[in-house]
Amino acid sequence: MIDNVDSLLLRRVRCGAMSFAPAASLTYLVQKVATKALTALEESFDDLGITARHYIVLGLASDPDQPSQAVIAGKIGVDATVLGRMLDELEQRELVVRQRASDDRRRHELVLTPAGRDVLEAAEARRRDTEREFFGRLSAADRRGLEEALRVLLG
Repeated sequence: MIDNVDSLLLRRVRCGAMSFAPAASLTYLVQKVATKALTALEESFDDLGITARHYIVLGLASDPDQPSQAVIAGKIGVDATVLGRMLDELEQRELVVRQRASDDRRRHELVLTPAGRDVLEAAEARRRDTEREFFGRLSAADRRGLEEALRVLLG
């Protein structure tokens, strides 16, 4: 029995006439890197009591234009129900406040509280440290190249 699934996935497997090598798949490699990077980031946020998604919401809420809940949901790729639960959690911790927009009472804007600003600042410092450590094996030029390539792919 193989005790390490990754060791199986990183080698070429013969399936009759077909050869299967997950590590040859760029999609597989990107997914593995993203999962490891996100795990490291989440671990760095543990004692702040937030997740990576919370961090992104706090960052978007810090925008002086006070984005609506719908705008934030679209930017992070979740539906309104999921965002609502996340905002409930952030409100309970007094990190954000939802308020009616002054120009459209049907719309809710998200406002960062002073405590939310403190948590966001701490999380931002940890994100920088985590990324520096995680991507530290790459040269500065390789990191810039990776970032540029990812931005192109994201459109």
